[in-house]
Amino acid sequence: MASRALQGARPVQAIWEARAVPAGAGHTDRDWREPRRRRDRLLSRRTAGGDLPHPGVRVLRRSHVAPGDHDLSSRAEGAGWTGHDRRHGGCMSLGVRPSCSDARSVAVRSTSSRSPRSGRTGTTLMIASEHARPQPVRISRGGWLDILRFVAGSLIILYHFREAAPTPLGQFHPVFDRGYLLTNFFIIDSGYVLARIYGDGFAARAIPLHAYVRQRLLRVAPSHLVVVGALALLIALAGLLGIAPSNPQWFDWGQLPAQVFLVQAYGVPGGLGWNAPTWTLSALLGCYLLLPWICRLLWRLDPWTVVIGAGLLMIATDWACRTWLGEPLYRLPLRFGFIRALPLFLLGVAAALFGSRIYSTPIWAGRIGLLAFVGLVAAQVIGHFALVSVVLLTVLIWAAGALPTVRPSRLIEHLGLMSFAMFLTNEVSRIVWFGAFDAFGQSGWSDAVRWGVWTAGLIAAFLGAAAFRYGFDRPVQTRLNPPRPRTPLPETSADRPIA
Repeated sequence: MASRALQGARPVQAIWEARAVPAGAGHTDRDWREPRRRRDRLLSRRTAGGDLPHPGVRVLRRSHVAPGDHDLSSRAEGAGWTGHDRRHGGCMSLGVRPSCSDARSVAVRSTSSRSPRSGRTGTTLMIASEHARPQPVRISRGGWLDILRFVAGSLIILYHFREAAPTPLGQFHPVFDRGYLLTNFFIIDSGYVLARIYGDGFAARAIPLHAYVRQRLLRVAPSHLVVVGALALLIALAGLLGIAPSNPQWFDWGQLPAQVFLVQAYGVPGGLGWNAPTWTLSALLGCYLLLPWICRLLWRLDPWTVVIGAGLLMIATDWACRTWLGEPLYRLPLRFGFIRALPLFLLGVAAALFGSRIYSTPIWAGRIGLLAFVGLVAAQVIGHFALVSVVLLTVLIWAAGALPTVRPSRLIEHLGLMSFAMFLTNEVSRIVWFGAFDAFGQSGWSDAVRWGVWTAGLIAAFLGAAAFRYGFDRPVQTRLNPPRPRTPLPETSADRPIA
């Protein structure tokens, strides 16, 4: 009967001996990582026929494993995937699904079972074919995604400081006036990262919606309220002391309530001036709330269909905006912020579905990402090419997520985590810095001195973001919105990706 259970299975190079253990008993990593050396325990099978290696062990073909077992990260982590055998060119990773790129490796999964005849409790080895298809890598901290986030955050600071330079940077090249590209990046990246983290769980209805909504609100609200409250307090104190802002039109108190409550992206009057970039957070909150239903719908479809559909939706939305609102999608007023953000967010979600279902070798992912970067730079040198740039940004984000983080860097991880603070505080830093130097009459200074002041202001914006990140944002998030238990994926940070 044991021989019949193995008929039709592909040959495998070796089968580990797994001791039959009583139900509930534990085992060590050594039990699964190293084959037994004694002759009566080292059992090798080079053909499909033969006896089972142990009365308490059943060997199943890959077809006996449920197709969805390796799709959901929550299932894979809880099911005890022991990884791939290093002796056959694979990678050993305890507690997570196989994700190595070697198609010749043999995946082993252990489960506890009871024999219907003898009643003995033993261990089942589910052995995949040695030609099992490799799985896409999981996104992790300290890699290319964090590098892209930090670079984008740095360019946002440069964009908001461009007009304060002695010679506005837009006079050197129009690309310095295209800050919408950086906003597009962060919206697409938010959709990609959140869908990679939560997509499978939402599709399986395994994540409580109230917990997800609470986590998203607590991630955004405390830091936003503190920054905009500090700015309002500063302007009020300056007014009491008789000091007027350099541009008082941007500090209309009637515009502040919509910005405080983050509703300016939904047609509510207000939100102009003050910490103006927060319209992005306002629009993203709506996207966050829709994500569970988006994933439940899209995860049923073919990845290629979703990617093509998201691209066509972007083109159709841009055409509709030009036709009925008189502006392209990327130049819509703040009150239409949600309309602008949703197609970009869906592009990120589509890239996440594609990245979690379609495997790409690191070499090809790197080549495609490099081509997307070169194409993006070339497009901006030549002209706007807004829609082409959106596509290239999406491809670049997908390629960064498809590249395995071989040697995660703690420095890059912290820089990536700081990007949210950079985005949130840079406008306030600019207002305070140049408002103070304008009060000292910097307009009459030489260009060399003013360029020095401007450069120092850039540095101050980075330092202010770091101080806010480690002095407020990180401690508050640890207290109110603690990270999930550390994932068993090696070298992965327990911090949530910021979106």
